[in-house]
Amino acid sequence: MKNELFTKCQEFVDAKKAVLNEAIATIKEEMEGESKNSVGEDYDSTKEQLHAEHENLMIQRNEVNMLQTILNTINLSAEPKTVSIGALVKTTKANYYISIPVGKITIGDVVVYAISKASPIGSLLAGKQVGDEIVFNGNIIKITSIE
Repeated sequence: MKNELFTKCQEFVDAKKAVLNEAIATIKEEMEGESKNSVGEDYDSTKEQLHAEHENLMIQRNEVNMLQTILNTINLSAEPKTVSIGALVKTTKANYYISIPVGKITIGDVVVYAISKASPIGSLLAGKQVGDEIVFNGNIIKITSIE
């Protein structure tokens, strides 16, 4: 199941990269078109807007690249004893794949939440072992297995 979860996370990152790369290419084309055809105040305003949008897209692409870097650190053959990056953590409340913040992933009839280690529940689970308990939103959650 960890391989399937990893694949879903990779597909999430790949899809985000594709959308961002397409948007960046479109903005670059618009910026080049504006610089060839325009003059005056409207030109400056449009140029500033396009530049700001380009910068925003570049920040988003850097964030997606960081998600890819996290995925690259996951060892799919590891059998962790504690909750760490790449672990599939089963609890009395839900199942968590400690990786990147993708959210709900359904494989067959099993629901798993792909979360980052830095998320509120991820940080509470980090370093814990089977049998340990955490309190999250007033609920006691027991770790039943770590794969």
